Amino acid sequence: MAGGKVIPLDDVANFHLRNGASLFRLNYHADLSPAALGRSAGMMVNYLYTSKIHKPLQNVPGYSMPVGPSIVDILRK
Repeated sequence: MAGGKVIPLDDVANFHLRNGASLFRLNYHADLSPAALGRSAGMMVNYLYTSKIHKPLQNVPGYSMPVGPSIVDILRK
């Protein structure tokens, strides 16, 4: 948490989510190299941009990150 805000620890995730993307899909065993297994247990994600108009949301109070249906299913388990 930085300055009362929750931000992703991963720079790439932080970039995409601050620029209007949603976390769309979690891919298990996407990269099984030793480095990736140590860094992220081999997982990768896909981001989805649904608007052609770029709307960064980093300064919107109460903003919550949108997620795709496959992520909702994982969170419900």
